[in-house]
Amino acid sequence: MLAIPVLIPAALWKLRDVRPLKTFVALNLLILIALLPILSGMIQVVLVKSGLEWPAYQNFLNNYHGLLQRVAAFVLMAPMSAAAYVLARRFRGSASHATLAL
Repeated sequence: MLAIPVLIPAALWKLRDVRPLKTFVALNLLILIALLPILSGMIQVVLVKSGLEWPAYQNFLNNYHGLLQRVAAFVLMAPMSAAAYVLARRFRGSASHATLAL
């Protein structure tokens, strides 16, 4: 599941007229990279090992962890659904042109 945001741009790279989709997927990939240390607990581990305390960050995680999970789910699912929509429109358009040519 985590590989899909990386595989979608690779699959769509050679398609033309999908620049907005590529931009959207790239932004989602950057957001996913930013969310991974937060959701995995890596930041907390670094803070504990360095002896630092950040009560505001811990309070944020305790109170808004569900929101972070929903944002992460959107970041994972939105590029897949957008790519599926663009590809469905592209195939639907090419199928109608093929039947008109007959």
